[in-house]
Amino acid sequence: MQPVSGRLLCLDNYIECIYYENMKINIPELTPFIPVLMSTLSETTTKTNRGEVVKKEIYLVGGAIRDTINKNQKSNIKYQTALAKKKQTNTKNKQKTQKLQVEDFDFAINASAISFAKRFAKKINGSFVILDKDIDEVRVVYKNGHNELIFDFCSITSINTDLSRRDFTINAIAAKLPDMEVLDIFKGEKDIHQKTIRMISEQNIKDDPLRILRAFRLKSTMDFNISPKTTPKLIKHRKLLKNIAGERIKQELFSILNSPKAYETLRFMAKKEILQVIIPELKKLMITPQYKPTGNLLDHSLLTVKKIDTATYNFKKYTANKIHILKFSGLLHDIGKPYTYSKDKLNRVHFYGHEKRGVELLEGIRGRLKLSNSDFRSLSNLIGFHMRPHLLGEEKIPTNKAILRFIRDGEEDSILILLLAYADAMASGNRGRAGLLRLINRSIEIWETMRQPKFKRLLTGNDLIKMGYKPGPVFKTILQAIEEEQISNELSTRKQAMDFVIKNWRQK
Repeated sequence: MQPVSGRLLCLDNYIECIYYENMKINIPELTPFIPVLMSTLSETTTKTNRGEVVKKEIYLVGGAIRDTINKNQKSNIKYQTALAKKKQTNTKNKQKTQKLQVEDFDFAINASAISFAKRFAKKINGSFVILDKDIDEVRVVYKNGHNELIFDFCSITSINTDLSRRDFTINAIAAKLPDMEVLDIFKGEKDIHQKTIRMISEQNIKDDPLRILRAFRLKSTMDFNISPKTTPKLIKHRKLLKNIAGERIKQELFSILNSPKAYETLRFMAKKEILQVIIPELKKLMITPQYKPTGNLLDHSLLTVKKIDTATYNFKKYTANKIHILKFSGLLHDIGKPYTYSKDKLNRVHFYGHEKRGVELLEGIRGRLKLSNSDFRSLSNLIGFHMRPHLLGEEKIPTNKAILRFIRDGEEDSILILLLAYADAMASGNRGRAGLLRLINRSIEIWETMRQPKFKRLLTGNDLIKMGYKPGPVFKTILQAIEEEQISNELSTRKQAMDFVIKNWRQK
């Protein structure tokens, strides 16, 4: 279906609305707030140096419009497919309505953004935060139950000037309130339909080099292609990323890692040496000898990222909200190898202790990217323990005690560590894959058993005190030993547990 000019077409029972070129756009989540935004605008005055009152305007800009057009385009394709199937099968089932969920709205206003946002926040009972006082950029957050809407406002002198300073054409589309009439001076809507990321100007990339990573994030999350003329400019200015705050780089990188196209995107970034600018620890992986089916160590690490999707397919319950950390660990798990390379008398290559060295190198990455304590702890566990499952998997029948000790050491990241090792094996020619899969399944059984409400520990610290033992570090050792015996079905009653303690630990 070709875009229609001058109309807004709504398709009942399937999608909320469809956008067409040079048309008005409808975002249901925003609609109730438009009258409030316009009434607030009428209360905000702007004057020129001559004292003339400026006609006030407010525009929705950026990602919300891009995502609406993109999602409605996809929904239109699905709608046409659904109609065809309906005609073929002659069914009377109605298609379900798909509502677009947009949580973040960016606005450009030719008035004081701070003054405007204060009034708007008060009217909707939202919270008000100044993001950058120098450029007059503010945020209002509105919460309603489980829903949260973010309204960002920035002061401008001209909407055309504002759009011309943006990164890519797909992000340089505006909709003027209240009618939501679309302004698209860079043909961004056309690029959205053609799934193309095209820069507005090279200078805009230089002004904010983070846009280099943003291009790859959009490529990865939206499955778009970067235009042939834009790609060389991103590569040309890649070293400017060294000047960007780590928090901003982390946000874009984690978004890439969270996407299904993480491997393809990271591989391209590595090929063009963009990835090595933000993670210089990867450089030595390209020149370190290794014996794996895939190229150099960086190739292997990237392939591990790809195999994580396969490794986690049947275990998604255990990777919720952590897939970006798991993939990041896949990229970093061997960064210690260049520093631990050695050969034995038979000319065999070894990397003894590379996991420990990798954790040490992670400290530098933590500092640059400003990793949270939680993310750093998980990455340390994943890198530091990723060889343990390989060793356990080599055993024909690992004991429950050995598995329990591993789970205890890996803490909440134990299953993730197993899945990393599984992906690592698949990226190494499937070496040890079968044993690791058995280990994963057995470990999950023990993991789940320990977390069942009915799993009751036979003794507690209070019980040990009543038995005459003095509290101290030994309590942890005793209780863990009891737990291992209990999981292994060696102990099942309190009496057996008490006898076990008396036999193995003297009272002091």
